[in-house]
Amino acid sequence: MTDIARGGDAGGISRYAGRGPFNNTDATTLNGRLGYDLGGGIALHSITAYRRSRAQFYTPVNDAPTDIYAEYDDTRSTQFTQELTIGGTILDDRLTFLAGAFYFQQKTDFLQDTGPDWIDPLGYVYDASLKYRSYAAFAQASYKITPKLEATLGGRYTYDRKTGSSYVFFAGRENTFLYNGVPTQCGYFNGDFLGGIANCGGAPFTARDTDHWDGFDPKLQLSYRWSDTVFTYLTAAHGYNSGGFNQQLGGPSADGRFPSSYDPEKLWSYEAGVKLDLLDRRAVINLSGFYQKYTDIQASVNVLVGNVSTRQVQSAASAHEAGFEGEFVLRPVRDLTVRGNVSYLTQGYDSIRPNAVTLTLDTPVNSAPKYTYSAAVAYDLHVGGGLVTPSVDVRGVGKKPACQSGADYVCRLPAYALVGFRLDYSPDADGRWRIGVYGTNVLDKVTQQARTGYFGGFGIDRYTPGRPQEFGVESSLRF
Repeated sequence: MTDIARGGDAGGISRYAGRGPFNNTDATTLNGRLGYDLGGGIALHSITAYRRSRAQFYTPVNDAPTDIYAEYDDTRSTQFTQELTIGGTILDDRLTFLAGAFYFQQKTDFLQDTGPDWIDPLGYVYDASLKYRSYAAFAQASYKITPKLEATLGGRYTYDRKTGSSYVFFAGRENTFLYNGVPTQCGYFNGDFLGGIANCGGAPFTARDTDHWDGFDPKLQLSYRWSDTVFTYLTAAHGYNSGGFNQQLGGPSADGRFPSSYDPEKLWSYEAGVKLDLLDRRAVINLSGFYQKYTDIQASVNVLVGNVSTRQVQSAASAHEAGFEGEFVLRPVRDLTVRGNVSYLTQGYDSIRPNAVTLTLDTPVNSAPKYTYSAAVAYDLHVGGGLVTPSVDVRGVGKKPACQSGADYVCRLPAYALVGFRLDYSPDADGRWRIGVYGTNVLDKVTQQARTGYFGGFGIDRYTPGRPQEFGVESSLRF
C-alpha cells in the first residue's frame, strides 16, 4: 500500500520530503547581578536573568515513502526572571533577615508533526503554546534567642497565572472517495490512508484557557548549638507547585476550553537532624530524619478524553513518605580517610481520587529505591615530596519500582552494588597539579536503569542497561 499512496500526503502535500535526520539545539542565557551596601550590615541585591532556547529534531525512517513514520518536533521557549532582595545582619549579629520580591515570565511554543503511520493514517499535528507568569513576595528572619538557641521564621506568597492554546489535527471523517475509479470509504486504517488529508481529513481540535492559582508557604525552624562540635535542628516547612491544564486534546472541545486541568500540589515537610564535628574534626557525622505529607499530587495517569485514552497530569492522590539519611567522614590517622552515607525511604498513597483510574493504594508513589549507600576508603602515601592516593569505593542501590501505570505486572529494578577505584598522583605538596587513573563498575556488573514492563497487547518487556566496566585517565590543574 505504501508504494501506491502516501497516506496523509496523498492530497498532494509532502511536508518534509527528502529531509534527512537532524537534531539542532541552541540556547542563549544572560545573567546580571547588582549589589549595593546600605551600611549597618544591610545590602540590596538584584538578580536578572533571560534565557532563550530552541530545540528541533526530525526522525525519518529509512526507505519509507516520503515522510511516513517520520516525526518533526520544534520547541521554542523564552524566559525572564527578576528578583530584588534586601537583607543583612543587625542587632549585634543576633538578627539575620532577608526580604524580597520575585517575577517570572515564560512563553513556550511546541510543535509535533508526524507522518502517517498505522496509528495515525492521516499523520498527526500538535501545535501548542503556553504563557506563564508568576509573582512572589517572601521574607525570612533568624533570631538568636540565646547564644545557643536560634529561631527562624519565614513565609512566601506566590501567585501564578497561565494562558494556553492548542491545535490538534488527529482524527479522520466519514466520507466516500474514488480510488482508481472505485468508491472507497474513509476509515481506520486503509480508507484514511488511501484517501489522504484532502478526502478524509476532519476538522482539527482547538482549545484555549486561562487560569490562576496562589499559595502561601510558611517555614519554622529551631536550632540549638550544644557546643562547638554538636548542633541540632528541627524544621517544618510548606511547599506549593502551581496548577495547570492538559493541552493535549483527544477530541473536540464543547466549550472551547481544555477538557481537563489539575490543582496546585502542596506539601508539608518536617525534618530533624544532628551535626557532629568530633575529635578535632577526625570524625564528622550528620544524621537527619524526615516526614513529608503530599496533597493533590500531580501525577501522570490514563484518562478518557473524547473516548480516547490519553495520558495526562491530574490531581490524583495524597501520599506520605518518611526516611532518614546519614553520612560520615572519619580520619582515624592523618593519611587515612573513610567516607560513607546511607539513606532509607518508605512511602505510600493515603487516598486516590476517582479520576486516577490507573492508581491504587498499592501503586508505588515513584521510582525511588528504599535504600542507597556508598562508602570509600583513601590513603595518602608521601613519596619524594609528592602524594600518591589510592582509593576504593562502593555504591549500592536497592531494588525499586520501574514500570509505568497500566503494565500487566509491577516490575522492579533489581538491587545492585558497583565497585570502583582511583589512583591519584600529585608531584607537589600543595596538590595543584594531579594525574590519576580510575575504574568504575570494575566487576562489569549488568544493571537496569529503567524498564518498561510487559503490556499484553504488545508483548514487550525491555530495560535500559547501566554503564559497563570503564577505565580512564585524567589530569587537572588548579589555579
